[in-house]
Amino acid sequence: MKKETLFELLADVDETQVQKAGEYGKEVGGQGEKAGEYGKEVSGQGECDGREDARDGEECPGKRDDRPKKLRRRFGMFGTMAALLALLAGGALLWSKVGSGFLGRDADDADQEQVAGASSKTGENIDDGKAGFGIGTESKIPERNRLGEWAEEDKAWLSKVTVVGALLPEPVGKDMTTEEFLSSRLRFEWRSEGSFSENRKAAYELRDSMQGFYHEISSALLSQGDENSVCSPLNVYLALSLLAETTDGNSRKQIMDFLGVSDVETLRGNVDVLWSSNYADTPTMKSILANSLWLRNDVNYDEETLQRLADTYHAFSFIGEMGSEEMNQGLRAWTNRATGGLLEQYVKQMSMSPRTILEMVSTLYFEARWNDAFQEALTRKETFHGTHGDQEVNMMHKTFSEMAYCSDQMTAIRLYLEDGGAVCFYLPEEGVTVEDLAADPETLGIEQKYVEAGKEADELFNSVDDTDYEAIQELWTRQTECFIKNGWIPSIINASVPKFRIDQKTDLIGFLEKQGITDVLNPNVSDFSPLTKETKEIFLNKADHAVAVEIDEQGIKGAAYVEMGLLFGTGPSREKKVIDFVLDRPFLFIVYSGDGSVLFEGIVRNVE
Repeated sequence: MKKETLFELLADVDETQVQKAGEYGKEVGGQGEKAGEYGKEVSGQGECDGREDARDGEECPGKRDDRPKKLRRRFGMFGTMAALLALLAGGALLWSKVGSGFLGRDADDADQEQVAGASSKTGENIDDGKAGFGIGTESKIPERNRLGEWAEEDKAWLSKVTVVGALLPEPVGKDMTTEEFLSSRLRFEWRSEGSFSENRKAAYELRDSMQGFYHEISSALLSQGDENSVCSPLNVYLALSLLAETTDGNSRKQIMDFLGVSDVETLRGNVDVLWSSNYADTPTMKSILANSLWLRNDVNYDEETLQRLADTYHAFSFIGEMGSEEMNQGLRAWTNRATGGLLEQYVKQMSMSPRTILEMVSTLYFEARWNDAFQEALTRKETFHGTHGDQEVNMMHKTFSEMAYCSDQMTAIRLYLEDGGAVCFYLPEEGVTVEDLAADPETLGIEQKYVEAGKEADELFNSVDDTDYEAIQELWTRQTECFIKNGWIPSIINASVPKFRIDQKTDLIGFLEKQGITDVLNPNVSDFSPLTKETKEIFLNKADHAVAVEIDEQGIKGAAYVEMGLLFGTGPSREKKVIDFVLDRPFLFIVYSGDGSVLFEGIVRNVE
């Protein structure tokens, strides 16, 4: 049977050729071995040090830990938060028979791969309307590779679009309830898997180099008058990295200067680390990163560039008539699924112009439970003093013992998330505005101080014999001193936090101009030669960033996308400070992942 490559399809203006792609969408050999093997047995006392997680109190099976529980919960692992979450191995991109030339091998060779290849089909081959993101119904791709299922209404646009799928890491504990997973050995093995620690350690090493970028994003995108504002710094970083891959020369240099990297290889390494460290799909946490490319069927694209976007960014590809209603329907359907429906009010406005040469969408979906949930029975109506006036809101309440950051600028607390990460709330002191906090580099800096204090405390913990109770008692004081000198004070916190949803859509074009990213906006000087050599008059005409975050008694849920369009042309011996932390006026919040990446940052000026 004749085999056509992805690029031959793209080069062919005749739409009938695109329709023929479905004829070559037969299944590629069996599923093979599962990608990301993490089912290794962690048994016996020899493979386990018996220590608990700093907050969860989960012991290693098979070995008793006699240290005081509170000590282990509070200080035992402050410096190893980076090991709480891991990325499942790999997710190698696999192309179909249509795209077999793209990888430089026949589709039949894929039988020997660890994971079976994905089918590329037009919708006429999909007779039940339930293909996953780029996965045909007849494909033998395991369920784990699907972000969702197509609905019946998707059949119309699928029949006009060629889809090339990509693989994402396998969900962990997919068929378990949250309670089952929390008490399972699988969860322990997942958290203990070796690549977790390596990925998180590598991501933590990027923190300092990314602080400037995080600060520029927050100070520019959160100071918007009397309305709520929110952004996703990590989502923007990954999207701009995606854009940089399609550019060269000064166009690329301007983007990399803003991202704080000196060369493209460093950028690719950063993206790989951030992706690997942040991707998670478990019953207790979902941190799903996804990318898609929307390609016109009458342009020859550079093979090496598209392969890199697939390999490094795990990008799905959709090929069709640019600007057609079918392509626009597909764009909206894919983005809505990738963001869990949280941004539907913005997604339904998405569309591509007939002049669009490439549309790139980068998404982030995050959902996590509190490590210690709020009790719904304690939630009651109280007044929030917003910029729109006083509002009656649902205020959640909880009292707990933890570190708090206190200065003449702000009071800040951290609420931990199950299996890694935290939400930090920042309440400005009198005379200080939330805009002042968002623009102050020290706001992000205090989280770094917490991490450094935790590392010091952890080193002290490792130096103490856990059978020497006098040494353990002294350790409380010494560890507390590590935090106090960094501004974090042991406290009893009476927290009052409103339930809220915050969402916003922002046009990033003006922001990019202010950051010196100007060449890609001008077709006369832009350099998109890595993307295609067919035309030189290409420019960025769209860069939309939409974000939504919801917080309630159980935890946090958030989603973000960036759509870019290219057109042609402490110690118990110390007295603890009691803090009434009442978020009844505008405040700042930041959501950190387990590796310290800034997932979301926002200002709540009013509770809707």
